[in-house]
Amino acid sequence: VRGVPVDGKLRDAVMVRRLKSDLRAIGERFPKRNVGRVEIDRLPADAPELALSGLLQRYRRAREARRASREAELLALFAGSILRGADLPALLDRVRETYGQRAVTLIQGPTVLTAVGEDPPSSIDDADTAVEVADGEYALLLGGTRTRAADRRVLVAVANQAVGLVRQARLAEEAGAATALAESDRLRRALLSAVGHDLRT
Repeated sequence: VRGVPVDGKLRDAVMVRRLKSDLRAIGERFPKRNVGRVEIDRLPADAPELALSGLLQRYRRAREARRASREAELLALFAGSILRGADLPALLDRVRETYGQRAVTLIQGPTVLTAVGEDPPSSIDDADTAVEVADGEYALLLGGTRTRAADRRVLVAVANQAVGLVRQARLAEEAGAATALAESDRLRRALLSAVGHDLRT
């Protein structure tokens, strides 16, 4: 489009504006839109300009309330999951849905621990949003669209809880291995004791 990169979402609007500009340049009588300032101090309460403004404010408040509700639900889900030892991929999929992302990944250094969605990012450089936690040892990577700055605090909490789940699972594995080792050692001692007893008699 005339050598100027245009975001795909805006391409149609830019093309229409450029077409209008070109038509005017070759002499076509295409109507020109005039934007004027409207003083709202003296408008009646039922003026369309004020009604539209009120509708937009109500829409913004409702949208923010829905977002806050989804975020609170997500945080409650993660907090409860640490107590229950829930499925990390299912929880990350919930993050993906809540923030409208294509994919979500949890990494530790260069290692991908868990990834959900289509074409998940595998490094901070691949992600549209990266949330580093635990002194940069872990990162929650979101692929799709860049999240808002206001979402960062919730994403940091979610990332920390995801790391808690990973650490909890590792501790459970280590405890299971230690229990198995202790049981093996007990059986070995019992066997040695029985063999020693048989050799003495």
